[in-house]
Amino acid sequence: MGQREGEIRDIANALIDKFIGQGRTDLVKSYANPVPIRVIAMILGFPPDAAAKFRGWTDDFFQLVGRPDLSHQQVVTFWTGLLESERYIRDFVKERRQAPANDLVSDLIVSVSDDGTPSLTDDEIVANTVQFIAAGTDTTAILITHMVYLLLRDRHRWEEVRADRSLIDAAVEETLRYRGPVRGLNRVVTRDCELGGVKLPKGARLYFMPASANRDETQFEHADRFDMHRPNKSAHLAFSALTHFCIGAPLARLEARVALECLMDRIPDLHMPQQDLQYVPNFVTPTPLTLQVEWDGELDLPTRHPVRRSRA
Repeated sequence: MGQREGEIRDIANALIDKFIGQGRTDLVKSYANPVPIRVIAMILGFPPDAAAKFRGWTDDFFQLVGRPDLSHQQVVTFWTGLLESERYIRDFVKERRQAPANDLVSDLIVSVSDDGTPSLTDDEIVANTVQFIAAGTDTTAILITHMVYLLLRDRHRWEEVRADRSLIDAAVEETLRYRGPVRGLNRVVTRDCELGGVKLPKGARLYFMPASANRDETQFEHADRFDMHRPNKSAHLAFSALTHFCIGAPLARLEARVALECLMDRIPDLHMPQQDLQYVPNFVTPTPLTLQVEWDGELDLPTRHPVRRSRA
């Protein structure tokens, strides 16, 4: 993923260019949301205007998996959006089959098994692409929002990281532990078992909370305290673990680091009016609605940042 850093930095700076002269912005809408959407569209090979479509489809997906209180009409509306996304992606796969390019979708298409046959069917390519979009957009946007909020909420944290950029990775990891993007996940029990003294039959549907494990006092001293200097801050379950470990973890970490570096480079005196984050209710990924930030003083005003292309 390191070879993508320059392109991600170009995307982040181009977004900052749009609002840096205003003195204030809603960082969720102007920065945290569009950074990962534009990055994943670029990596997959979709045109830039696809990013706006991805935003709506991702919202539809997480509403369906994380909102048990949806009305019948809402379910129909969200499924309609997902079916639209499937048609769009399937058409794109057909185009890439005719003319492969330098992108991830093309790589999935041309990949072969040991016997020389195609590794993936069109259905599998579409399913994987949908998952890349869903898993690689909202979650990283939430991570960026939470990280900036936590650093600005206690201003000395922001200044400490500005003075020592080696702490940026620590800020990312502690944000993942302290307030990670994923609150809980739905799972189906594959065999009869017992967990914590409770018998679970095969086929039972479970909701479990990795966010709770990340506040486990037996694993993390003063677990309810945000501490970038915590020695075991990376021992969290924000990306799950073992066979379920998130394949996009390196990209999410890279995007969060670059997003914070660009903000500190371009708007070093960024500050936040008193506010509490408000969320879109969701059992899987509660999404912050807004994050209002302000700044003044001398700034690195808008410049052109052409997006570079390189092979992932």
